[in-house]
Amino acid sequence: MHNPQAYLKNKLNSREEIAQAKIVLGSLPRRLMVVLTVKCNLDCIMCERRASNAALSKEAAGQISKFFPYLDSIMWQGGEVFLVDYFKELFQQASGYPDLIQEINTNGLLITPAWAEEFARANVRLILSIDSTDKKIYEYIRRGANFEALIKNLTLLKEAQNKHAKSATHIINVVVMRSNYQGLEDFADFAAEYGFGGINLLYMVGKKCPQENIFEPADARAIAYLQQSVPRLMGKCKRSGINVSCEFKVHLGPVEPPQDSLPAAGGKELFCAMPWKSLFIDGAQGGKVYPECVCLRPAGELSKNSLAEIWNGQTMQMYRKKVSCGDLENWCNPKCINGSVNRDFLRQL
Repeated sequence: MHNPQAYLKNKLNSREEIAQAKIVLGSLPRRLMVVLTVKCNLDCIMCERRASNAALSKEAAGQISKFFPYLDSIMWQGGEVFLVDYFKELFQQASGYPDLIQEINTNGLLITPAWAEEFARANVRLILSIDSTDKKIYEYIRRGANFEALIKNLTLLKEAQNKHAKSATHIINVVVMRSNYQGLEDFADFAAEYGFGGINLLYMVGKKCPQENIFEPADARAIAYLQQSVPRLMGKCKRSGINVSCEFKVHLGPVEPPQDSLPAAGGKELFCAMPWKSLFIDGAQGGKVYPECVCLRPAGELSKNSLAEIWNGQTMQMYRKKVSCGDLENWCNPKCINGSVNRDFLRQL
């Protein structure tokens, strides 16, 4: 049952505990990321998830629903979430909490007219993995996909948004690689045409398709091209009210420091707020739980402990101790330490 007072009280308590760098928390998580399944309808060239039917059990997902009243956001991930038989029930349950925004990572190919209507009525943001506006390149990267089917479903989403007078909140994820980096500027018109509110430009990670990786090792020619094209893309999108986030902006020129910091006890600044506000639950690993998806050390496993126990368990306490005293080496992910992960995101309250 929706209780706005409980939600607000938890949020205020959380912010106070972050400011005090408390180790054992009275507040509950305000953000969850959940990998529901590894099962997918595509076989993308860069994806390192092994094809399997691994999924979070419905019983484990039931634990997650107990936190809905206190959450600012929850991100549902796969694989492909629409292949999970209990997902619609879970989504509709979460939709009963108006303060909770649901984010859904999807390739968009399994969206139906009924789902488009659900999304237009709910507090939801779809994050659609598209990678190219060119049919040939899109279908090369996203093996098993059909570009015409994608366009049909994007049209469904746009029509439903217009019907319910809903503003553009959906986002395009683009994994930038050798095959698509020269076409990024085309996303400005594409995003505007289909009613997107944002574009995320992402690193290609992993070693499954090394010939496509232009960042590791760095391809000077490709990066020089991006140094010109990404600002042009951002300019075009800004004129349409579309936000562009670039995960690899460190390669594009001087990087400004974060505009705000998280004061902690003793006047120090917290490097990251995630151990105080977030949990990542990986159904692909049997329900292992981390503060965030980039974190290296699991804090627990749902088959052995409840989510509430994990939240204030020994490993989560150690994450908070390490971050509060700045002892990050050999504990936090090097990509967070070296700035590859957006620090504004890590520090946000």
